[in-house]
Amino acid sequence: MKITRIARIAVFVLLVLPVGRLAAQTPPANPGAPEMKPAQTLPVPAPKEEFSVTDHTIRLGGQIIPYKATAGLTLLKNDAGEPRA
Repeated sequence: MKITRIARIAVFVLLVLPVGRLAAQTPPANPGAPEMKPAQTLPVPAPKEEFSVTDHTIRLGGQIIPYKATAGLTLLKNDAGEPRA
């Protein structure tokens, strides 16, 4: 019982503690480099709602059944009819 407790503590020390040291490291500052500003985000236009419709048939129990398959992009819109993010 005592050995398993010591083994757990050893695993914790060997695996968890070095991660904290790696996270605490900071890259060296370059005094000659220009100051970086966050990139400006431009508004992204909403994609168009496009649909594709194809006609097919399937035979079930000796009877041919026609059907249409529709696939496309449907935008979620708010109460004003504008696309939501």
